[in-house]
Amino acid sequence: MAADQAAGLRRRQTARAAPCIHLHSSQPATAHHLLEALSRQGLDTLLIDAQGRHLGHAPRSLFDWRQQLARRQLHLHALPAGAAWHAPGVETDTAALAVLSARHDCLVVDHPLDMGSVAALPSPGHVRVLDVSPADVKPAYRLLKTLAHLACGADILLLGEAAACAQLEAACRQFLDAKHAQRIGSLAQETDAYAALAVRMAGEETGPQAVT
Repeated sequence: MAADQAAGLRRRQTARAAPCIHLHSSQPATAHHLLEALSRQGLDTLLIDAQGRHLGHAPRSLFDWRQQLARRQLHLHALPAGAAWHAPGVETDTAALAVLSARHDCLVVDHPLDMGSVAALPSPGHVRVLDVSPADVKPAYRLLKTLAHLACGADILLLGEAAACAQLEAACRQFLDAKHAQRIGSLAQETDAYAALAVRMAGEETGPQAVT
């Protein structure tokens, strides 16, 4: 897919809020692959390390993320395709995410796939992305079941191994509320799922049907 280097500039000119991707993966490297794809689309992306999987050994600020926001001084770490920020708990702080979306073209909140608790997200502008392998089908389904109980209104996209994603989609259609199941789309059949997701974030497509 051709890169759109003006995507970030257009977003700022039209005052559209930056999209926020809540990424769930058993592999921390997934976030870096996604940042590389977003960078190729010309997006200035901030990786929010919500679990310490990326910045666990990096020097920390004397101030926590709430204090950093209040001081307007974020302790960012440079990455090859963006920047990273350690901010556990920021996912549930809508006001904080709004501030960050004004500073960057895209936000990526990194989480493990198998997590103990999850929050409902505001919509539009927020999307959950699940990176699914055959070993991840059960924790991915548990997460989707929890989101269904929360009546999550944000779109949900699957990427990863095609057969595993298809198995997960079939289980959701069979056992979850039909309205929630319809919000789940898949990028597994794309030649480059990361590029397809990056194009979606750089453009104005909405809904799972825009990327299937």
